[in-house]
Amino acid sequence: MARKPCTFDLEVISNCFINCCKIIGEQNITFEISARKNQLQEMLDFFLSGKYTFIGYNCGLYDTPIMNMIIQK
Repeated sequence: MARKPCTFDLEVISNCFINCCKIIGEQNITFEISARKNQLQEMLDFFLSGKYTFIGYNCGLYDTPIMNMIIQK
């Protein structure tokens, strides 16, 4: 089964981590880690599912290393 392309972008503000994902041709998915909501496990399950090829714009120096660090912990 071919992996679906999925774009992602991380945003971090004081006490709030947001990961916005867009599966090409499908829905948007947003994961939040904050005092209000903790979707860490859902985000990990999504990224480790093997269903997607992740694409980011200019993410080589920030988004990808941050996601790799989160996944490895």
